[in-house]
Amino acid sequence: MAPTSLRIALAAALLAGCYAPELRDCTVACSDSTDCAGDQVCGGDGYCAAPDLAGMCNGEPAPPKVSLRARVAGRGALEVAGVGTCTTDCTWPVAAGSTVQARAIEGDQEFDRWTTDNCAGQSQTCTLAMTASVIVGVKFH
Repeated sequence: MAPTSLRIALAAALLAGCYAPELRDCTVACSDSTDCAGDQVCGGDGYCAAPDLAGMCNGEPAPPKVSLRARVAGRGALEVAGVGTCTTDCTWPVAAGSTVQARAIEGDQEFDRWTTDNCAGQSQTCTLAMTASVIVGVKFH
């Protein structure tokens, strides 16, 4: 039988392989959602949290939310700074009254155009004022 210290070391090594910590809300400072865990977003207060807690880490109530829906046609992506990236059809809650930057990211196809009036005629980057729920669409060809 192995000495006690060897058994403890072996047990610790086995347990270390199973350890998967969860990132607690409001513990990590962020500048955008890429700084956060996969199920968290970067809130307006600069901390990572679950979407329903985002912006409330400093103890103040979060601003009301509106929906931002992204629709992508073709093989590319739509990236919304501080919110997320979409390759098909996605919806995110964002703070009412905020301004977001949507950017068309070319993949296997080139940027063709924006398919919604709120970005029509703009380059691959579109600024959206989130005064109400918004749909933004992009097409790649």
